[in-house]
Amino acid sequence: MLTLYSADSKINQKQFYTTSGIYAICYEEKIIYIGQSRQIGKRIASHMSKTKLERTIKLQQRTIEEGRPINYQYAIKLYQFIKENRKDIKFCILKECSQQFLNSEEEKFIKLYTPKFNYAGIKIPFISYSPKK
Repeated sequence: MLTLYSADSKINQKQFYTTSGIYAICYEEKIIYIGQSRQIGKRIASHMSKTKLERTIKLQQRTIEEGRPINYQYAIKLYQFIKENRKDIKFCILKECSQQFLNSEEEKFIKLYTPKFNYAGIKIPFISYSPKK
């Protein structure tokens, strides 16, 4: 059984600010998105930002205008859903792990749960994330 935390709570976000690992965003006790972060609490705060949807839409438009379109449609759908259901969004820690295992562990959990807002969860082969150094 997973422990769910209110994603909109600054206290909950700070509790996991420096936790590295795999997290899930949940709605009505169902996992709707799985992600990885070296700072899970900070990443949850980013997902819950009240301007995240608008900034992601602008980013999508800018990449198209610059001739390097990157598909942000799944992110836009996720942030629209978060905006509409903010008070009911929860998160949980699926697994704590060091940076070297983030990609492989995230892939395992996405394949296990197939969350509806994970682009990588429906695209084969899995696309791993390489953080900027």
